Amino acid sequence: MNTKNSSIYFNRNTPLIFRPAMLLAFGALANVAFSVWLNQKFGAQHAMAWWVATLLGFTFLRAGYGFTRAWRYLVIGRSTVGVRSHLLWIAVGSCLMFPVYHLGWFGTQVFDITRPVGLMMLGGAFVFGIGMQLAGSCTSGSMYLSGSGKTRMFLAVLGIVIGAFFAALHYGYWAELPTYFVYSYQRNFSWPIAIIIQLIILALLWQILSRLEIRWNGSLSSVFNNTSEHSTSALQKDKSTASTSNWKELVFGHWSLGMGSIVLAILSFLSLILLTRPWVISLAFPFWGTKLAPVFGADYDFEFWDYWGISVNESMLQLGLLEDVTSLMNIAFILGATWAQISLIKSALKKSKTSIKAIPKQLYLSALTLLGGFLMGYGAVIGLGCNIGGFIAAVLSGSVHGWAWIFTALLGTLVGVQLRGILRIES
Repeated sequence: MNTKNSSIYFNRNTPLIFRPAMLLAFGALANVAFSVWLNQKFGAQHAMAWWVATLLGFTFLRAGYGFTRAWRYLVIGRSTVGVRSHLLWIAVGSCLMFPVYHLGWFGTQVFDITRPVGLMMLGGAFVFGIGMQLAGSCTSGSMYLSGSGKTRMFLAVLGIVIGAFFAALHYGYWAELPTYFVYSYQRNFSWPIAIIIQLIILALLWQILSRLEIRWNGSLSSVFNNTSEHSTSALQKDKSTASTSNWKELVFGHWSLGMGSIVLAILSFLSLILLTRPWVISLAFPFWGTKLAPVFGADYDFEFWDYWGISVNESMLQLGLLEDVTSLMNIAFILGATWAQISLIKSALKKSKTSIKAIPKQLYLSALTLLGGFLMGYGAVIGLGCNIGGFIAAVLSGSVHGWAWIFTALLGTLVGVQLRGILRIES
């Protein structure tokens, strides 16, 4: 592809207002101001949810966090560092969250996410795994990469919303498929025993993944290595040349996957006690579809859809975009990534000049991104969640369906990787 890219750098000649410290401070003040408005308009929960989601998006970008590349590297036998970082997130999060499920939080009952293992969920996870490889990003990745300035990822988000809309339309058909069992070791054992069970599972998986990577590469990458191959090459270049000052790197630079995992676990815990349920993102996408449908002239009686007849979903139809806390957090997540991007010492934002010859290929990749997003949105709804709700939140609830989801999604990832080769999608 004949393109010319130039990174945006900050130096002593950069005007004061555009320097990372000023942009970091400006972002903080803007978030404070908006959270004060949210508190006055909707209440303290919305204001605090905004901050938690903003920091989630901030963390995802600064750590170069994600699932698509991590899972692709696993199935092609290249690296396990990304997947091991997910296990670290779950390990720390489980130690924080399992006691709260049993004991509550200062008198407030907290709910987990335990769902049945069935053909609908497994089918959705499989479709999701294919979609994320075609799009080149997962749902959370598509959102934070959109916030970072990668314009093609907006097509992925649009595809996710459209796919989720149609999955909600077809939900009744999928719901008729058989389910097999529901089980949560977090519910069936005391919280100390449940934590031990969780840590044993994670330790076994960590050992297996570590041995696989040593067999593939002859060495094992640390999740706390700041130049992890899990990140993009552009981010690696920034990481390798980041300031040697630890505090500057922490505030204005990129983070390791390990640090990102620990911060995400803490933020997941804060989201749990704030919302009284784990953090999810895909619940908002069918809702966004109902808001967009009238814009395109579609007239549906959503209240008669099976999906919107579910008690947990029914009340959403009457809410505004900012009233729905999941939608609010998704928007904050995107803008949190923007805040993280503009306040980097060396921004990875790109100025691109694409030649006329490259335009057909860009259109081709954009169409695949939209298609991949559609499959992700569709799969997330019928699969009872995306990689956040279907995998992370589910396993952080001790639900077996979360493990079934990830293993099925990895099968979809394997198919998606093969399709990337057939369709000539560049890594």
